[in-house]
Amino acid sequence: MYELVELETTVRIPPTQFTSDVEDAVLKALENDVEGKLFREDDTGEPIGFVVFVDEILDVENEGIFPGDGASYHRVRFRALVFRPVEREVVMGEVTRVKEYGAFVRLGPLDGLLHVSQILDEYMYYDGAREALVGEETGRELKRGDVIKVMIIGVSLNEERPRDSKIALTVKRPGLGKPEWWE
Repeated sequence: MYELVELETTVRIPPTQFTSDVEDAVLKALENDVEGKLFREDDTGEPIGFVVFVDEILDVENEGIFPGDGASYHRVRFRALVFRPVEREVVMGEVTRVKEYGAFVRLGPLDGLLHVSQILDEYMYYDGAREALVGEETGRELKRGDVIKVMIIGVSLNEERPRDSKIALTVKRPGLGKPEWWE
């Protein structure tokens, strides 16, 4: 889910930053260019994850100034904390919203959807007054603020709008759900 990884990219330093220390200018460019965004592997285009923050700059190489653009370009190798939801990973999260169709569970910087069909093996009804899903037979309920253990069963990351990424969850496996359900 969270991982410290080494990444590499090219950053553009505008002429207004030329009087700054190179590492400071590069760090500022990295913060603007990569933090909060989905970072992809250069070679394969595979998503590495969302960069939470840049931890350390490891190496800076000057690539030069290109005709028609007064900025300087630098190839940077850096270490960053990334958030990458992985299918079949089991994680703890907090229920942030409950709707008729399921519950949203906070998983780091993103929420996943725990669809009502993936909660219990019985009909669950929505109690709007308490913002809870309740099992008709067992009376088990899931409400906002509950801490729950879930398994990620589907991931679709949206590079342009990270908050629109889709993470599907389930608790229909032994040892998942609310702690009192772990029997």
